[in-house]
Amino acid sequence: MSDFESSAGDDSTTVGKLKRKKKPYVVPKGQALELPPCRVCGGKASGIHYGVNSCEACKGFFRRYLLRKEPYICASSGNCEILDQNRGNCSACRMKKCLDLGMSKEGVRCPPVIKIEDEQRPKASMETLNELQGSNAKVDFISIAVFEKLMVNSTPVNSPMNDSSASSAQGTEAGIGSHITASEGRNLFSPLSGFGSDADSVIIKSEPLDFREDTVNELIEAYLDIRPHSKLTSEEIAAKLQEGYEQYQLRSQMIGPLNALSPEEYNSVYQSTNIDVDGRKSIMDACGEMMVDIIRKYVSFSHKIPGFANLPAKDQANLLKASRFEFFMLLEYRFVDPDLEMMMIFTGHVLHLNEAGMWGTQDLMKSWQDFTRLLVKLELTNEEVAVMMAISMTFTDRCKLQDPERVEKIQLNLVDILHNLLKQHHKSKGTVWFSRIMDVFTTFRSFTEEFYNVYRNMCNDKFLQKHIPEMLEFMFDE
Repeated sequence: MSDFESSAGDDSTTVGKLKRKKKPYVVPKGQALELPPCRVCGGKASGIHYGVNSCEACKGFFRRYLLRKEPYICASSGNCEILDQNRGNCSACRMKKCLDLGMSKEGVRCPPVIKIEDEQRPKASMETLNELQGSNAKVDFISIAVFEKLMVNSTPVNSPMNDSSASSAQGTEAGIGSHITASEGRNLFSPLSGFGSDADSVIIKSEPLDFREDTVNELIEAYLDIRPHSKLTSEEIAAKLQEGYEQYQLRSQMIGPLNALSPEEYNSVYQSTNIDVDGRKSIMDACGEMMVDIIRKYVSFSHKIPGFANLPAKDQANLLKASRFEFFMLLEYRFVDPDLEMMMIFTGHVLHLNEAGMWGTQDLMKSWQDFTRLLVKLELTNEEVAVMMAISMTFTDRCKLQDPERVEKIQLNLVDILHNLLKQHHKSKGTVWFSRIMDVFTTFRSFTEEFYNVYRNMCNDKFLQKHIPEMLEFMFDE
């Protein structure tokens, strides 16, 4: 007899009070749900990008289209079929299909914007705006243990945060930072969690600021010391890239296209013949030898940031781990010529885009070269680059911190310095350049996510595990 039926014989006062017990609903086990195919090419979709369900390849393609100035031109009828394939799709027809499906940068939810009261800011062009995908510790980027060990063994520099300069870093002296509270600073470039449609605003009042020249000079010195060849002038770098391009063209004429082998193809050849067919083993060996020294100089740079060396050791390690990619993007962009599609890596080797397969997919390398074009247009001085690199190390939303408020104050001090440098460099247009740099920091976020996806796969490459374990440990804890 059921529970309900047995209650029928009870006193009438209890009838109606008893209810049938509901059995808990158990979700049946089955295969995980999959997203519908990419609406552009029919490949495996990874989510909603620019307002349309699409794959990583089409997302990257559309981002490059937003950065591109020249239009794509179809060499056929203007109605080419777009397929799920690495190469061979017509760029013009692919772009047209993306737009027809509704992809647009307006489909991206934006972070808070910055208002500047004392100068009339034009409507933001947001030409570098890209899809933001949070990078909150999806991958443990750089081993915390590695950095903690390095920080213990290194001697912290005398921090200007001590004594009289502490109040300046906290934003209490005259200047931009004096008008920004810690809570407002939290949203200066990126939100702590999620992106709402109603953007918060940070008010910055620009007043004269006697910023510390010795801080900027120390950052520049540390910046130029990290990477070999950093002290080369732009003209000298351009000459080396041009020479490398001419050699690449000569080799191509002699032996045909020099497309990089995929990791699988290279590993197969190397395992069967023990021949380094494209020289990547020698390049990787050189990278491995230099990596420990580069990591030490990376940590040393952070100690030049006022107040950074006084943060808890765990906070320092987490910030270094979270900022590595953006930091090295700023370090490397001068060594790329997006027009020639040439790049000089930190070992001194000069490679064409088609030869750079060992560093990632061709789509990733193309995105990187397109992005460097935007950085070059900013006409950054060494001082501005060094301060931007320091700012990239002080975002509080990308990792767990014991003392995020102190980190925010450090960042506000750096923002003061950057804004004043830009006003010195560009005079009345300094604020316009400042807003463009804010757009660059926004763009970093989506590119960082693409980087993570590619380099996760690199960590599974047996060849790389054998020849550059230091670099993989630097990238990931895995």
